[in-house]
Amino acid sequence: MFFDYTGEGQNRKVGKFTAKATVTRVRPSGEDLTQCYYIPYEIKDTDECRLEEGHPMRHKCHRSTVCINTVGSYECGCAAGYWGEEESGSPSLDKPIKSEDGACGGENSTESCCGTFGYMKERRAACVEDFKCTNDPCKGNTCDDSTSLCSAGQGYKGYECRCKDGFKKDERGDCVRDVRKFENPCRNNTCPYHCRCSVEGDAYKCEPRHGYKAYIDGETVPSDYYETIAGGKRLDKITRCVDKRTPDFTIRGPNPSVYRQGDSYEELGVTIDDRNDDESERKIGIQYSTPPGAYLKKTGEFTVRYVLENRLLEGDGTISKIRKVEVLDVDECTYTGRHAEFRHACSPEAECHNTDGGYECLCAEGYAGDGLTTGQGCVDVTPPTITCRGPGCHTANFRACNSVGMMSEDGSKKTLTAALDDAAIESYIKLLKGDLCGHGDEAAPGAADDDDFEGEGDASDSREWKPEVCFTASDVEYGGRVVDLTANITRGALEKIPGRERMWRVPHNVKDASGNSAKVFYYNIAVEEVDVLESLQGSAEILQQEMSELFFMRIAVAALLVLLLFPLVWRVLMFVRVVLAAAKVVFFPYSMISSREDFKLG
Repeated sequence: MFFDYTGEGQNRKVGKFTAKATVTRVRPSGEDLTQCYYIPYEIKDTDECRLEEGHPMRHKCHRSTVCINTVGSYECGCAAGYWGEEESGSPSLDKPIKSEDGACGGENSTESCCGTFGYMKERRAACVEDFKCTNDPCKGNTCDDSTSLCSAGQGYKGYECRCKDGFKKDERGDCVRDVRKFENPCRNNTCPYHCRCSVEGDAYKCEPRHGYKAYIDGETVPSDYYETIAGGKRLDKITRCVDKRTPDFTIRGPNPSVYRQGDSYEELGVTIDDRNDDESERKIGIQYSTPPGAYLKKTGEFTVRYVLENRLLEGDGTISKIRKVEVLDVDECTYTGRHAEFRHACSPEAECHNTDGGYECLCAEGYAGDGLTTGQGCVDVTPPTITCRGPGCHTANFRACNSVGMMSEDGSKKTLTAALDDAAIESYIKLLKGDLCGHGDEAAPGAADDDDFEGEGDASDSREWKPEVCFTASDVEYGGRVVDLTANITRGALEKIPGRERMWRVPHNVKDASGNSAKVFYYNIAVEEVDVLESLQGSAEILQQEMSELFFMRIAVAALLVLLLFPLVWRVLMFVRVVLAAAKVVFFPYSMISSREDFKLG
């Protein structure tokens, strides 16, 4: 899994770049898997203004200008108050770079007139080299052109004469011949970069600097190479000198790198500090023990192997680095990311517990199941409860005669039966359905239902069944919420209590929303057997007592009426007397005269 990259088109540019690598791997099935990766790298700027004389990248600014370093290149500018000479900056060009009328005349620097680095590269280089300022301090200089070169002084104040190669200044400051350099064959040598020139008689040869190795068209120079070359000014054909030391090859970012399930793996790549950036050819490979994919799914570890291959390196020409990647478990119980497979699916009634590589859902107390919304969930297994209230908490007691019938304790209900057996008593209880517990405020203690009880009865009894009169039912749901189920209470059929003589019961039950049934609550009915003679004697005494009470009550009422009506009767009698007297006078006027004297007076 490799890709080739020589740096062509980028090896002289400053900035951060990305090399594209297309990787092809073979799947276990035999199919090819092709993926694209991007390897970041950075090229830093070199200050061309500070490079030594003779360096191929040293600036070409005229002596009247000052070199200004820029990112990736340089500019030539004039001191304050000065500008480029007319027609400056465009020698032997068909057209000036800036405009049709001129190039750098009147401009303060080459920045605005010679174009940008990389744009018409050859024309720009010629434009920058030809740029001259109007403040040329060397105009009218007295330097000896044969031995020295004029250059601007410090701060463009005056000028100074610099000795040419092969000359040096004497004690008077004049440039004189330097015998050691003047006859040196290495002057203007053509040795490649990183190679040094070595004098051999009247000729020279190129040798690698310390720590570098010489190559001819990619092949290592043999140890006896210089002995096999004869004649000519240069004794070798070396094409490059390469730093044979291993490049600084470091992994970017932390190692090991730690992620969690659901994270996307970020390839940080490596940093390569190679002193042969401009000359060597490299292959950089990335190998994953387990492809990370779009995001990390499984816990565990995998490795990333970075391989730097360069045929100019020692040994097999490769060096490698290993990055360890740890994938930790994600807490599905708290995960809120975009990958649904890492979000838990516990039902609201369950509590999520994280485990290594997964999670589990534990149902709350009173619930059972797998706790998953995608499965069984949590099912309520806690039954509701029924409790009695008022008359429902007491046994309904009845008395029954042993031969002619039975009656309630207060004697309000009676019916004759042929014999006092269970069937007869049960039939009578069914007739009491209107007075048993559950029919509102008018109900007597007990419980029975029209539809539940079989046999003959009073069909006109249609009072509404109200279980809340005698019972309450409730259920506790998740979160402690209490639900009232009293209205859902149902009654069963009347049944004999096993092993209990003259005891019957009515079962009551209720179900919650999950179908759980409460513990059956029984409403009991007890019948007491009473001797018939005692019952009759008691009835007679009760009747006699009732008659006596009725006789005295009538006498008292009559006396009260006499007392109340006597004044009224007396007044009526007196009124009648007056009326009769008046009628006698009107109709019999002489009847009231008892003597002649009375008549005369009349």
